[in-house]
This record gives sequence, C-alpha cells and structure tokens, in this order.
Amino acid sequence: MKETAVAEDRSVDDQAAWLDDGTLAYAVDDGVWSVPSDGTGAPRLLAPGASSPAMVRP
Repeated sequence: MKETAVAEDRSVDDQAAWLDDGTLAYAVDDGVWSVPSDGTGAPRLLAPGASSPAMVRP
C-alpha cells in the first residue's frame, strides 16, 4: 500500500489495469502501453491505436 512512480513521462488515463503482479497497462493517445509497476524499465507499446487497457483472457 504505497505509491510508486512508474517509468512513464506522459500523462496517462485514469484507468490503468494490472496485467500481472508486476505490470501495469494504460492508454495514451497512440495506443495501449505497459510498464513495470516498480518504477524500473521502460514503457512498451502493446496495442497501437487502442484506447483501453482492458484485457480479455480466453
């Protein structure tokens, strides 16, 4: 229960989604990105042009 800044400089939407225990997904203007939740690493483009980080698993 602590706040940690992630490795993203852009303003992101208010609906980030957890992909797993250590990865967040979020939308910005050019698509959906992921970033490690511990503040390390770099953003990675997951879905170009997408507008929501909602994930659906079969």
